Amino acid sequence: MKLHRQLANLVGYELTHKRRHPTVGSHIRNVLESCGLEVLFDVGAHRGEFARALRREGYRGQIHSFEPGREAFAALAELAAKDDRWEAHPYALGAEAGQLSLNVAATGDLSSFLEPSAFGAERFAALGQRTEELVEVKTLEEVLPELCAKGAEVMLKLDTQGFDLSVFEGARGVLPRVRALSSELSLVPLYEGMPHYLEALARYEGAGFRVSGFYPVCRERDSLALVEVDCVLVRGGV
Repeated sequence: MKLHRQLANLVGYELTHKRRHPTVGSHIRNVLESCGLEVLFDVGAHRGEFARALRREGYRGQIHSFEPGREAFAALAELAAKDDRWEAHPYALGAEAGQLSLNVAATGDLSSFLEPSAFGAERFAALGQRTEELVEVKTLEEVLPELCAKGAEVMLKLDTQGFDLSVFEGARGVLPRVRALSSELSLVPLYEGMPHYLEALARYEGAGFRVSGFYPVCRERDSLALVEVDCVLVRGGV
């Protein structure tokens, strides 16, 4: 074992090659590159954590980030203003346009249009400490033609705490322009009424997408059984 790997192991880390064993961020960067995609739709952007990580991975294409929560959006907009290829939008995406009540959790990255499940409230205390905000909702079918050049293909990154399939449903008329997507899948629901991961996966595969990678997001504390995973998918194949 090389010295740098031994040193990493001593402090509890493991070094991996990003191409052979990518993280979700480096894998999404590889997908964007291999598909030749210059536009990413970052839905459920929170404070811009994902977009910043993708910039660190070397992605220099256009990013459109969507975040309806007022406090999170203010932080997101401040970051995006420093990057001329990153635009922030203060609304949610969903199956249809309108207004919805957003449950803003004490930890804003857990905010959702859905109510927490008993498991979710027990697993994440922040879900029990929430306020409500009435927010605007648009559809991907409506906004994609406004934000992208005609015919441009995009990658869709979804992290909406149980609302991913609703966003996907709102992409009906422009779905052929979505070349790749990333969605957070739930093996144990954190929110009431959110789709099971097999249901979500069947919808994506039924629309012509194939799995490119699974990446654990969180596990149960004792058993280490998976609770949520990020799933990266690409269009096409056999």
